[in-house]
Amino acid sequence: MSEKGQVRAGLGIPSMVLVLLVLCLAMLGVLSLISARNDAALAERHTELTCRYYEVATQAQVALAALDQQMTEAWQASQSDEMYEALCLDIASAGASQVEWQGTTAKLSFDAGFDRVLVVEVEREDWNHAAEKRFVVTKHVLEDVLEWEQTDGLILMGV
Repeated sequence: MSEKGQVRAGLGIPSMVLVLLVLCLAMLGVLSLISARNDAALAERHTELTCRYYEVATQAQVALAALDQQMTEAWQASQSDEMYEALCLDIASAGASQVEWQGTTAKLSFDAGFDRVLVVEVEREDWNHAAEKRFVVTKHVLEDVLEWEQTDGLILMGV
């Protein structure tokens, strides 16, 4: 206290507040840099996933065009629904994909990378309607192939 009863603040308290303020701003700056780096890595991964998906979707379209061409040739070579069905079931590949037939449904799979597969399923039309269209796409889905194991969870207390 001074002689007149006034309390004087020395240089210690303002210096400590200034140091604390500088430390807080430095910490916020470091956190901002870490967040920006993580956002950039996430954007890069998203770009890779998207590019790979569109590459595989293009392969699927090429395969569907090849399947349509083969089914058109089968329709032109057949005289009945049974003959058309037999010729269609002989189609084993279309473009870069194997064709798996299950009744009138054909399944084509394309590796999209990153533990994902693009699955395209088509339903074959019968011989009478094959002049207008050979098939209808019933499924065009990107599926995860990575399998997760079921666990009992995290036990926090031994009850």
